[in-house]
Amino acid sequence: VAGAHILMVDDEPTYVALITRYLESNTQYEITVDSCYDPIDALELCRQQEYDLLLVDHNLPVLYGTQFLTKLNTAMEHAAPPAIMLTSDSDQSVVCDALRADAADFLSKDRVSRSSLSRSIDNVVSKHRLQCSVLQSAAELQIANDELTSRNREIHDFYQNVSHEVKTPLAAAREFISILHDGIMGPTSTEQNEILDLAL
Repeated sequence: VAGAHILMVDDEPTYVALITRYLESNTQYEITVDSCYDPIDALELCRQQEYDLLLVDHNLPVLYGTQFLTKLNTAMEHAAPPAIMLTSDSDQSVVCDALRADAADFLSKDRVSRSSLSRSIDNVVSKHRLQCSVLQSAAELQIANDELTSRNREIHDFYQNVSHEVKTPLAAAREFISILHDGIMGPTSTEQNEILDLAL
């Protein structure tokens, strides 16, 4: 059974207790639940600890849940945990705002049950872990590609250097062989000419 560390950001203690009871009875994950009533404190908690998931109330004091998520995503970018937005507001614009703020899912507080919460958490956590795995694989591939590019450059530079270093002495050797072959330094035998032909 995989573990899941969840932060619940909600200012209603009774509702936090109910959801915590639901979460702790989840058989899919061994769940550890932290709770926070203040969204500013929750931002700091997210910087200090690694969470697999956030459960965020839309109607928070100081900030709306959507504003909290926007601030969190700006501060943490790709490191921000996924969030499920909870609200007692049935207005469709709230759902749209939640999705625009990058909430991974949206649940109406009056319809939350053990099974709906469990299903949503399973989907969100599985998807997030898969995304993290893809990002990690992409980063590893980029490192491997950079290393191969560097090695390729080194090999290319090596052959360029070898070519440059060998070119001059080979040209000089060819000229000296041509001088002997053409008889400029005196006559050569047939056998010597064959060897000089091979050398050229």
